[in-house]
Amino acid sequence: MSSLLSRIGWAGVGLMTAGMVPFILETPAAAVAVSLLALGSFYIAVKGSDLQVIP
Repeated sequence: MSSLLSRIGWAGVGLMTAGMVPFILETPAAAVAVSLLALGSFYIAVKGSDLQVIP
């Protein structure tokens, strides 16, 4: 159950980050690059089922 909650939490963080980036950055190329980085981080977080943020 906590693994599911962890994935939901990471999904929320990834989606919020990807959604805010175009409004923060004025350069379209930089916005796309940071959005891809955020989505990549989200993908890694979803795939890591035993991901521990706090040791």
